[in-house]
Amino acid sequence: MKKYIFTAIAIIFTNIITAQPTENIEIPNKPYQFQAGINVISFVRQFVNFSGGNNNLATSPYSINFKAFKKLDNKNSLIGLRLGTGYVNNDISDESATNKNYTFIETLDIRIGVEYQKMITKRWIGYVGFDYISQKGTNNQKSIFINTGGNPEENVSSNNRTTYMDGAGFVFGMQFNFNKHIAISTEASYYYSDIWTKTTNFSSNIFNNQPPSSRKTNSTNLILPNLLNFTILF
Repeated sequence: MKKYIFTAIAIIFTNIITAQPTENIEIPNKPYQFQAGINVISFVRQFVNFSGGNNNLATSPYSINFKAFKKLDNKNSLIGLRLGTGYVNNDISDESATNKNYTFIETLDIRIGVEYQKMITKRWIGYVGFDYISQKGTNNQKSIFINTGGNPEENVSSNNRTTYMDGAGFVFGMQFNFNKHIAISTEASYYYSDIWTKTTNFSSNIFNNQPPSSRKTNSTNLILPNLLNFTILF
């Protein structure tokens, strides 16, 4: 059923785009241009999954993107700032007569950078950029076991993990302009990042308690296109 819904949406959208009169899609002759977009790749994968299996490929954490450009003397080139952000919040509880499990997951991603765009054809635009990226993540788990024997007692344990990430790197992308106001783009990135993780454990049984621990790791990752940004230009 999802395949038919997606096909219908695609047909309607295509008709809207192609029904518009042919127009010159050069970068508008105005000093500034703004682009606001939303990452729709998760939505697309939900429908375009002809194998029927789960699609566990990672997607870009930047669900909302905004760009502000200044036109260069070459009327088909732009340079400006790029911003992206994403937020995930999951609060899960699982309770039974003898067990209670709680999980809280929260992640905030932010990136800010510069981008240069160059028109290749009337509809295709190539761009390169450099980003600073940052992430803060929280993963808290709490378990309560109720001993229902002769002397009922609650045994509580928790694991709290906080992660901070800072990094930077290059971005390479392509954008397709349907018309002067609607575009879609995708990009690959090459990021270096440092990650700090702090873990704290607690147990009502003092013999199971452990001191807080911390760890630092770093990595360099080439991330293939995992973003499909639906963009409004104005």
